[in-house]
Amino acid sequence: MDNRDISKWGHPYSDQGGQVDILLLKGLTEDEIIKAFAKNYPDHENPRGRVLRHLRHLEKDHKVDLYQYVGKGINTSPPDEAFPIKQQFKTHLPNKEDIEYAESMLRKSTEEIISRDAVLNQVEINFRRIEKQLKENWREITIRNIGIWFEK
Repeated sequence: MDNRDISKWGHPYSDQGGQVDILLLKGLTEDEIIKAFAKNYPDHENPRGRVLRHLRHLEKDHKVDLYQYVGKGINTSPPDEAFPIKQQFKTHLPNKEDIEYAESMLRKSTEEIISRDAVLNQVEINFRRIEKQLKENWREITIRNIGIWFEK
C-alpha cells in the first residue's frame, strides 16, 4: 500500500476508519461526519456508534485533539443562514451514545468502576467542546434515562 493511500493517522483510506479520518480533516461537525458516513455506508448497522468509536480511538490511541478538527470546516450554508437565531438558543439532551462515549473516554480498564457524576461531567465537557448547549435540567433527565438505558 502506498503512503498516499493512508490517512494522517495511519488508517487506509479504503477502510471505514480512513473514511472517518477524511471527514474529520474536512472540518465537519460530529453530526455531519455521522451523516456523511451513513451516506457512504448505507448498510451499516450503527453509523453513529462506528464514528464515535473511531473518534474515541483517535483521541485515546493517537492523542488527537478532536476540538482542533471537529466543526472547523468551511460553512457551506449561505451567509444569512449560517447561524440562525433559533439555533443559538437550541438546547440538547445527551442520548445513550453520548453517555457510552463519555464513559469510554474515562475508562482505563474493563474492571474499572466509574461514578455516574464523573460520566455526567465528561458529557458536559464533550457538549461544551462541540458548542452544544445542554438543557437546564439535563442532569436530572439524563440520570432517569441512564436508569432506563442501562437497567440490568
